[in-house]
Formats: sequence, structure tokens, C-alpha cells
Amino acid sequence: MATHICENCGHESAIFGPLSSQRLETEYGLEILGKLPLNSAICHASDAGIPVSTLENTPLAVSYQQISTKLLANLAGLPKDYNSGLAQIKLTKTPV
Repeated sequence: MATHICENCGHESAIFGPLSSQRLETEYGLEILGKLPLNSAICHASDAGIPVSTLENTPLAVSYQQISTKLLANLAGLPKDYNSGLAQIKLTKTPV
């Protein structure tokens, strides 16, 4: 959560300061995938078992969709290592 959007007037304010995500990128070398607003719709949708990303035509859903698209693109760019997830199988000769 990066911002708060007032439900009455729509004003958006940065909860942790306007440069907090830039500081994370610079100090820790992190890529910020997106900034989610603190919003009661997240709570209501989650309590109802509805994924926020499926709330059609809402800025909140678009934020989640953009973040997931960036995340998938980053994952797709990682090198493939098919061996690390496989169990190490050892063949042993058992007496008959």
C-alpha cells in the first residue's frame, strides 16, 4: 500500500511520503512494480471472496492488473532452471 484515496473527495496522498518508493529502488536495488492505494474496496472484496483484480473498470483493478503483468514479464525473463526443482533420485541395487 503506497497511497490513501479519500472516499469522500478522492484526494490521494502518499502514506509513506512521495519519494518512499524511489528510495527503495535506489537503496535496495528493487524494482517497484506498482503502487496500490489503501482502499476499503480491497477489504470488502476480500471479505466477499472476490479478487480485487476482477472488479471491472475500476482504477483499483487496473492497478492490480498492471502489477501482475509486470510481475509475469519479470518472471518470464528469468533464466530457466529445470533441475533445481527436481528430486535427486538415487538408484541403488537391492538384494533379491
